Amino acid sequence: VTVAGGLAGSTGVWVEFSEPMDPVTSQDPLSYTIGGGAATGVVEKVMADGERNSSLLLVSAASPLTAGAVLDASGALDLGGGNPVAETVVIDVNSEWTATVLGDNNAAGQASAIGEGEDLELFVEASGADIWSSGDHGLMVHQMWTGPFEVTGQMVLMDRADGAGGNAWTKLGLMARTDLTSPEPPHVMTVITPQAGNNLGSMQWR
Repeated sequence: VTVAGGLAGSTGVWVEFSEPMDPVTSQDPLSYTIGGGAATGVVEKVMADGERNSSLLLVSAASPLTAGAVLDASGALDLGGGNPVAETVVIDVNSEWTATVLGDNNAAGQASAIGEGEDLELFVEASGADIWSSGDHGLMVHQMWTGPFEVTGQMVLMDRADGAGGNAWTKLGLMARTDLTSPEPPHVMTVITPQAGNNLGSMQWR
């Protein structure tokens, strides 16, 4: 395992291997334990920036992450049939950011993270009706700020969600909002959507 990271209180663990992995064992939840408990799911992620030649996975824990949690990946094999060089690693648990589900209209999700400050990288998986009109539903990874602030980020990859059963108005981006519990609080956001496959940019506010 090259790196393993996540957000305190969330269940998603970003796992990156330094070599190509066997797709069967590396994507089997039985190959992992997290904090001594069994993993509940594994999803492979493919980066679109072409900078990685490694296997990147989102492994789901049965309970929220805490500092010092250990990932054991001894059941995941590389393509040559051997175990990864490092089978056990302490998860880098980031406590600066929090993942919160917005709304209750089939909204759900999880997030994981690697790094800190300007080197922070986030993976976010979410579902829900929309961030729009009289109700917001989705997942927000956030910090609380008072007064003027500046936040920047680069959106590297968004899985298309406009196929069968998906939504062409899936949104990924940066948002500032006044609270997390009101169904329609004042907010401003800049987002990318896969609308018509064009990856459209949009500025929205309420």
